[in-house]
Amino acid sequence: MIKVFTRFVAVSLLAFVSGAQAQQATTARVVASTTWAGAFAKAAGATDIVVIAPADFPHPPDYDPRPSDLAAIARAKFVVMAPFDGFAKRLQEATGSAAQIVTVDLENTPGKIRSEVARLAKIFGTEATSQAFLARLDSEYARLSGQLKRELGERKPVVVGHRFMAYWADFAGLPIAGVYGPRPLQPQELADLVAKKPGVIFKNGQTERGSAPSAGRAIADATGARQVEIINFPGKSLDLLEVFEENARRIAAGLKP
Repeated sequence: MIKVFTRFVAVSLLAFVSGAQAQQATTARVVASTTWAGAFAKAAGATDIVVIAPADFPHPPDYDPRPSDLAAIARAKFVVMAPFDGFAKRLQEATGSAAQIVTVDLENTPGKIRSEVARLAKIFGTEATSQAFLARLDSEYARLSGQLKRELGERKPVVVGHRFMAYWADFAGLPIAGVYGPRPLQPQELADLVAKKPGVIFKNGQTERGSAPSAGRAIADATGARQVEIINFPGKSLDLLEVFEENARRIAAGLKP
């Protein structure tokens, strides 16, 4: 009887400790360089997320951190950042924080989201939570992509897009003829892309805003192609699915007859 009781206590204690560890991993402070990095962390199961670059900042990787950002890093257990977000690592080094830096390959394609979210969840200890998001991702991507393709119907304009936005052509079921950026567009490159006779330009909504001069605008001016500003960074909600919803809306609106 004593052995049975002892074993029961041991198993119960182990379960309690495991549960406590899982809860601690779930609620551990995560500092994300941008809303995009934060959205991947949220999808993986993180609940306490502080974002450094504001959601409305024109180009988040170029953000100049403030002193208050240093304090946020100092209290973090994890710092999640993209390879091009060098400022986040400098912040961590400046504070002497023991936070673990996790570099994430940010790309809004189902395959990349799935692999990176699963990797983050393993680091955070939140695999079960991440599975719920990944199930939603599969169903929402299929729904939004299918809805957009039906809305576009037989309209299949040739797409030329910014290198970081080119994969959204597949989401819309449109042929991608060429890419440009992120480096400056050279005269011969412009000529080659104009020769593709694109009907639409998928511009980078973070770096090619509005009517400001840009490579995408130069191609559009030379061809008469429509311009659609595509985004990759979510807003304050840190919801990746909202990015798919917004881009589906922008593409549909930009290609209306």
